[in-house]
Amino acid sequence: APSTSVTEIDCAAAGGVVCVAYAGGGTCYYHFFRASTGSTLFETTLNGSRPRVVAVGTVFFFLSFDSTSGLLLSKYDPTTDTAATALTAPIAAALNCYDAVPNRAGTGFWVVFNRTTPTTSIVPYNSSGVAGSAITGPAVAYVHLTVADTANRVHLATVTAVPVGEVRSYTLAGALSTGPTSWTGAPLSQPALLDSTYAGTEQFTVYFDVGTGLNAFLDSQKFSATAHVTGGSTHQSAGFFGAKPILSGTPNYHAIV
Repeated sequence: APSTSVTEIDCAAAGGVVCVAYAGGGTCYYHFFRASTGSTLFETTLNGSRPRVVAVGTVFFFLSFDSTSGLLLSKYDPTTDTAATALTAPIAAALNCYDAVPNRAGTGFWVVFNRTTPTTSIVPYNSSGVAGSAITGPAVAYVHLTVADTANRVHLATVTAVPVGEVRSYTLAGALSTGPTSWTGAPLSQPALLDSTYAGTEQFTVYFDVGTGLNAFLDSQKFSATAHVTGGSTHQSAGFFGAKPILSGTPNYHAIV
């Protein structure tokens, strides 16, 4: 594994096991270890860059982008497996950006990607790593994007090269229901989305970075899921390279930067 050339990272945890994913030198590394002891359970690699890892139950699904093959997808269950298993990933060569996140129910995950054509696809995967029907997003080129679902909607956050950040909401059947709606601020790196439904109101929050150096801030903006009515925002001083929100109880939300 590289010691000085790590450029991209991700992480996930489940069942007392942590996976740290990182890229360097054209290879993505995935290190699984026991949280309580730090002891290594399994290590593996995928070709390419932009590592992602999500946990569904006790199973970890991890991805990379290979410029020749497109997206690569594998899974590993530390409770039963001694090696990783390659799965069928979306064919997403000529890629601008992508992301992978667990769904709100914990029964699967989403893979969202934007190609240079440009096209955008949002693909649901079940707990076995089998893809469902894709939702077709906008034909716009993006430099960053991510996705999250609430009870009755799937939400897409995108960033163009300008940069402009927008959110769109789709029905679970794949029809655009609301958006595009711009958020306040010029995001510079990977945004994140979180289901922040509270007291029966279906809503989501987008986390994003603005500014550089001493003027770097972590911002967030909350939207209603159906009409994109804004429900509050935050502006916190921080230097960072993107946001990864996590849910801890209800309604306790945190952002790791």
